[in-house]
Amino acid sequence: MHLRWRTQIIISLSFLLSSCTDDSRQVSGGKPYEVLVVNDSHDSLRHILSVDTPDLPQSEPQFDVSSLKQNRLQDGTKMAHSIVIHQAKGTYRIQRNLYAQPQIVIHASAGDSLQLRKDLKRFELYCEAKRLQTYHNPKMERLVKQTFGINILLPVDMNSSMKKKDFLWLSNNSAAGMKNVVICRGNIDKMLANYLKGETDDMYMKRITPCKNSGLWEMKGDAMGGPYRMRQIKDGKQRDLTILTFVYAPSMKKRNLIQQLEAVLYTINYGRK
Repeated sequence: MHLRWRTQIIISLSFLLSSCTDDSRQVSGGKPYEVLVVNDSHDSLRHILSVDTPDLPQSEPQFDVSSLKQNRLQDGTKMAHSIVIHQAKGTYRIQRNLYAQPQIVIHASAGDSLQLRKDLKRFELYCEAKRLQTYHNPKMERLVKQTFGINILLPVDMNSSMKKKDFLWLSNNSAAGMKNVVICRGNIDKMLANYLKGETDDMYMKRITPCKNSGLWEMKGDAMGGPYRMRQIKDGKQRDLTILTFVYAPSMKKRNLIQQLEAVLYTINYGRK
């Protein structure tokens, strides 16, 4: 993800997380990255939203799309959390919490493909960050605060940790989708090689795309691997910190797992004090 776009997401999420919501609205339905497309008679928006998610080891669509061919929402379909309504070119606009909350309704044409995918992903990251405000792990967050001086919201099931000098690894250690967060001060690739090893010292974790903040990792000398997402910041003493999230989930879909962890990256400095 380009730095400019990443910065835009951070600014947008910080604004949304601090803004008020209307508690009188009903709760929207649907799973993360599900989108209801309305009036898409030629399936142009379906194809736009179903392209592959970048930086995954297997093909997975960016969004799971269902279609409503008629140009009208019914009572049940109004409750979907992400709705895209096909409109003529040049009428792109966004409505929030129109029928339920959290909810995004976007009026778009096929020519709005890039902006449409960006706005839908930004909304999903916002929803996941909001969930983390309620369901998170204060114990591990205190460990991060004590070690690196930053506030972060972490998934509630992330209960395992390993601490070294200028290095902290957190994990849920789950066989059904292993989620991991690494925070370190210094060269991230050297830290991974030194501390995240396989069965022997010759086996260690490395990023396949070391110049990117989003890509794939592998275990050198082994068949393990998966996607990662990363963010670099300055700590309170203006020293570089790297926060890297990664997933190991063989024979499983990985899109939602890694993007749950990507949302963690945007809670930094917005955690509870």
